[in-house]
Amino acid sequence: MSLISDLPLAVRPFSGLEKDLLRSPCSDCLLVLDGFLYEFQYLQGQGRTISHLHVPGDVAGLQVVSRALKTRPPLAAFGGAVVALVPCRALLELFETSPRLRHGFWTLVLLENAILRERIISIGGRDALGRVAHLLCELLTRLRGVGLASDCSFAIPWTQADVADLTGISTVHANRVVRELRRLGIVDWSNKRVCILDWEALIRIADFSDDYLSFASGEGRASSAYSPKLEERMQPLPG
Repeated sequence: MSLISDLPLAVRPFSGLEKDLLRSPCSDCLLVLDGFLYEFQYLQGQGRTISHLHVPGDVAGLQVVSRALKTRPPLAAFGGAVVALVPCRALLELFETSPRLRHGFWTLVLLENAILRERIISIGGRDALGRVAHLLCELLTRLRGVGLASDCSFAIPWTQADVADLTGISTVHANRVVRELRRLGIVDWSNKRVCILDWEALIRIADFSDDYLSFASGEGRASSAYSPKLEERMQPLPG
């Protein structure tokens, strides 16, 4: 983390009231320090589709760093977030002097691709109950990896409309699925906090295996906590 802290970062709060983070140049990637970002796209006649969810410690825009993409997908936040804008050029220069850090970041690229593949499989092959159950299993596993899930519970400021867009179902259907998970005694879901009461049952419904998340053991994480050194350099968002 000290190597990253020494980079020319711009640490900024993000209210979540903006439509996206595209005002940050595509020559930067975004290190998520606090909160949850998501990549999305609006499809004509179908509304918003969320393609990827970033938790603290993730780096949004890694494809731009690796030059796999020339543009970054639109980004927004569930509620407030804190991000650090990291110049891609400075990051690439750091990779030349730190093979371990380079390996960690490329591991994050592989992890992101694995999560995307699993998302495609889930939407294409699971029913609505299975999709939501799988999302909860995946999110709990990822948050445990960065110390943000105590026992079997976690907090995230999403709405049922957000859950619907993450799983490719309607908001009404998402509401029914959440009620069914509550009725079965598998989750307690209220006040932006999800508490999983029956982990084994949730795994069975989701047909979940964490093998594809094996990259998230900690070695590849850029940051799992808010750094006081970064906080001192916080700058306001441009108007």
